[in-house]
Amino acid sequence: MSCTCCFPARLTAQKDPLLMVEVAARLRAAGVRFRLHVLGDGELREAGQCESGQARAPARTCCCTAARAGLVPWYAGATSC
Repeated sequence: MSCTCCFPARLTAQKDPLLMVEVAARLRAAGVRFRLHVLGDGELREAGQCESGQARAPARTCCCTAARAGLVPWYAGATSC
């Protein structure tokens, strides 16, 4: 099974995008081919806590800023699983 998930949100403690990063890591550890796209901006991005190169954001996790109009291509790449 292979899944791609988009998580569009403000990158703040209130929205807790790092929980989604942890879920993605656990799914991959369980053998699920899972790709996570975290879309947004906020204090956690500025602090570098949700960057793909950081230890908390494992491979196949993409964190980026996307304006609302720019979300369509990201959703088109997501899958139902």
